Amino acid sequence: MAQRNCQLLNWNVRGLNDGARRDTVNELVRSAGAMIVCLQETKLQIVDQNTITRTFGPQFSNSFAVLPAAQTRGGVLHAVNQDFFVLTANTITATITMRADTVKWQITVVYGPQGDAAKLQFLQELRSISPPEHNRWLILGDFNLIYQAEDKNNSNLNRRLMGSFKASIDYLHLKEIKLNGRCFTWSNEQDNPTLTWIDRVLCTPEWELIFPACFLHSLSSLMSDHTPLLFQGELDHHKDSSFRFENFWNKVDGFHELVNDIWNRQVHSTLPLKRLHIKMARTAKAIKRWRKEKVGDTKLQLALVKEVLLLLELAQEARVLTAQELDLHRRLKARSVGLAVIEKSRNRQRSRITYIRCGDANTKFMPPDKAPGTDGFTGAFFKACWEIIKEDVMAALHCLFNLNSQGFEMLNSANIVLLPKKNRSLKGNRL
Repeated sequence: MAQRNCQLLNWNVRGLNDGARRDTVNELVRSAGAMIVCLQETKLQIVDQNTITRTFGPQFSNSFAVLPAAQTRGGVLHAVNQDFFVLTANTITATITMRADTVKWQITVVYGPQGDAAKLQFLQELRSISPPEHNRWLILGDFNLIYQAEDKNNSNLNRRLMGSFKASIDYLHLKEIKLNGRCFTWSNEQDNPTLTWIDRVLCTPEWELIFPACFLHSLSSLMSDHTPLLFQGELDHHKDSSFRFENFWNKVDGFHELVNDIWNRQVHSTLPLKRLHIKMARTAKAIKRWRKEKVGDTKLQLALVKEVLLLLELAQEARVLTAQELDLHRRLKARSVGLAVIEKSRNRQRSRITYIRCGDANTKFMPPDKAPGTDGFTGAFFKACWEIIKEDVMAALHCLFNLNSQGFEMLNSANIVLLPKKNRSLKGNRL
């Protein structure tokens, strides 16, 4: 991945107090491919590595900065993917070093206060931050301020504060990165809402030169009343079509009946290992059809929920939503949290490399919800369906125990790669 392919996510999350909300953030970080994450209004007084790992992922757990909440108000959290960046923090202003080329730049994450006097003091504090010598500086977050009339959908404006904010932007020689596709980033979520653009990404011209092809757009608000902002340096696409058993399928109505029906169909071979292979292959194929018809693609469902939410929020910027649209908007927000929990479970299954990287490559770090081989079935499948499959599994194990390996190649395969100890190593003992 190119170093300039930087994905930066900014969001006022309106609280990370419960696991479902953290799972929602985790799914968004993963699906957006975010490598730098800036959150405001976390409402967390204590943030540790466990919190970071659940909210963002283990690759963020050693590189984060926190401004604690005052009781249950405020709170800022800033984390970077340590595979790509090094974070050196001073409260909410930090220096980021890009590992690929050691280029440094400064980032400041803000959460603007309520009240006119507090906002003026906040702007003065921004002015007092010393820019770096290289002048590559990014300031972003929930400013809770606007500086032009079109940043609000009504005429209730505080022009004194607007002027002070604009003057501060000019004083710091900042420019705004254009937000594509949206006019506003916050809604009070009333039937006839007040909409404002208060979540912003500002930078110096020197910082913008690092990402000449940058693109900033908003995502659907999901659990918050603020829309997440996603900064993208470049676009990257990846698709994996291999079969993986999803552990939550065990709890879906009709799953065990499906497995029982497919597993007990006639198999003509008398070889236990071949019989097991055929039954597992049949079951995998049937589950894929069943998932498509009965469960659906939860990742696609979540993407559709996000897209419809985004369209409703865009429509709300131009007109008052109907009662049916408002009801759909509320139900989709609730639905997005449930789908995010499912996606978190799916991603946890696929994190086998994380367990190896976090410790020894032994069974302690390879829990049963991981897929042990290329067939895609996890230990959770064998445990949940044991009463159905146990006779065939035990027959195959007895066959191996008796040193009868006919058909074993169907169940097990591996690639062995020999790595040279020295340059131009051609002999086997040097590999």
